[in-house]
Amino acid sequence: MRINPKYFDGSDDEPQKKPKEYEFKKIYIDDFSDLPEEQMQELEAMRDKVATMVENEIKNKPERDPLLTYIALLALQTYNLTRDQQKMFNNASILAEGLDRAYTEINSLGGNL
Repeated sequence: MRINPKYFDGSDDEPQKKPKEYEFKKIYIDDFSDLPEEQMQELEAMRDKVATMVENEIKNKPERDPLLTYIALLALQTYNLTRDQQKMFNNASILAEGLDRAYTEINSLGGNL
């Protein structure tokens, strides 16, 4: 999901069609009211959780900037997701190499795949 790039230049040539669920990331929004109802409810729930986290940070560690702490949390989550994605890619590459070796070996022994 992205902010509509045309939002900033004031143009909006094409009307949005309702996307299929798997196409949700392609939606362009001008404001939060453009979100589908389900995502709006999720956004509100997440906003409430973040507000609680910020309140707790202010209460428990008043010397720290709660916004900076939350941004650090987002950075940590992004780092962990990227690391996990890299691990999955590496495992898929290892699997592909093994399958390729097995295919080559079977064919060299006269097998036919």
